[in-house]
Amino acid sequence: MKSILVADDSAVARTMLTRVLVGGGYRVVAATDGIEAVQQAFAEMPDLIVLDITMPRMNGHQVCRLLKRNPAVARIPVIILSGAETRGLEFWSLRTGADAFLYKGGLGSELLTVTGDLLAAAGETATSEALRPNVPTPVEILSEVCALMDEELDASTIARIQLKTILENLEDGVLTLDMDRRVTAVNHALCRMLGRDESKLLAESYAEALGEPASSATLEALDTALTGGALVSIDSEVVDG
Repeated sequence: MKSILVADDSAVARTMLTRVLVGGGYRVVAATDGIEAVQQAFAEMPDLIVLDITMPRMNGHQVCRLLKRNPAVARIPVIILSGAETRGLEFWSLRTGADAFLYKGGLGSELLTVTGDLLAAAGETATSEALRPNVPTPVEILSEVCALMDEELDASTIARIQLKTILENLEDGVLTLDMDRRVTAVNHALCRMLGRDESKLLAESYAEALGEPASSATLEALDTALTGGALVSIDSEVVDG
């Protein structure tokens, strides 16, 4: 019988997930927060892991990143769940290394289908007792999470510096947006075109920055780009009034 680790701080959600998975013929091991999820992953070496995003002490994204960087457990498929249908959540969840993303509202046959597909793709990778890794302590887990966050912060800082350097050497006007369509960076060329200071443009919405109402087609294209979809192209004309 395949074993599945279910990590969710909601007792109701854990019960619901357990019923679905047990009904599908799986053995379920439960965890109530992020640290417990990591410990259970090492202790049980489950065949698959189901993680809620929002959990105490460590969220699902942090747990997934931690597990996927450790060779002892990295091969275990991970499904990340969310009860909130937030734009871009699937894209960023998969960026953590998760093998699949599902919304809790539609669970049932979909969860069993995805679970079956992932287990079939993973194949048989049983670990002997002699090779089982040691279960990390909460202090060791939190220490590794802090180190991971430092690495990501350093990489993010370097990426921002590289992006800024590239933007400032372009003659074309360029701006970057966050998931809420607010400006996070803008180059001097665009500032000159708009006659605006960079400090005034930062954190403005796309429409505010360009001084025009965003059409539904433009917003749809932006959503597609921001959620990791296909590349899109939008033509916008800046007219000096």
